[in-house]
Amino acid sequence: MRVAGLVSGIAATAAISAEAHLGAGVSVGHGAVVEAGAYLDEGVQVGPMAVICGSARLGRGVLVFPHAVIGADPQIRNFRPEAGGTTEIGPGTVLREGVTVHRGTEGGSTVVGADCLVMANSHVSHDCRVGRGVVISHGAGLAGHVTVGDDATIGGMAGVHQWVRIGELAMLGALAKATRDILPMALADGNPATHRRANIVGMRRRGLGADDQHRVTRALAALAAGEDAADHPDAAADRIGAFLRAPSRRGLAAFAPTSFVPDAP
Repeated sequence: MRVAGLVSGIAATAAISAEAHLGAGVSVGHGAVVEAGAYLDEGVQVGPMAVICGSARLGRGVLVFPHAVIGADPQIRNFRPEAGGTTEIGPGTVLREGVTVHRGTEGGSTVVGADCLVMANSHVSHDCRVGRGVVISHGAGLAGHVTVGDDATIGGMAGVHQWVRIGELAMLGALAKATRDILPMALADGNPATHRRANIVGMRRRGLGADDQHRVTRALAALAAGEDAADHPDAAADRIGAFLRAPSRRGLAAFAPTSFVPDAP
């Protein structure tokens, strides 16, 4: 998809290394930089003054808006450039103005999945793993090694601590500070962020019906009450259980008082 007004063709003032790969139909705007080693698949558009560093691999149709910097070295004191580290942006993802995505450390990768929307002035730090269809709202920041599941939403100017996991279809509220893991299909908010209720709006948008919403709410309510979600067996609870069984460096965020109502979807 080409976005009218973003960029068209290769600007004469763009600085593109002969050692970069540009696929068919790639456009690069005025003053933009594409470094040696960068890989831009078909139809990628790079806006004016954006920088695509050599560690970056951009999938088909990625849109990079002005002043974004993709694949730069991470902001850590002990980084060793010789150890490598890459940045992978999935097909169809949109990186808006001023977005920064830093490359992985010790030969690892920072990954933003397909069809994501990363809004203006947001930051994705080294070694993050962001799933498919994720929305990272304006000014939000993910610290190093954060994992975000498919179709999750990070609210505007929210901050996520190193190694925190955000589950699939979760919603982290604007200005929230996530210092511990957020469950799939849950809505969390506050400083520090706590689980508040099921992410009903997100589930509806994903196409989950009222029965599925009800099951998810019951499973989350069971956890809030100190029970085992496995006592409510179904596909939704199984996904929540799998998240809880996976390794965690930060532990689970607390539940706000009266956060879940099990008898209403």
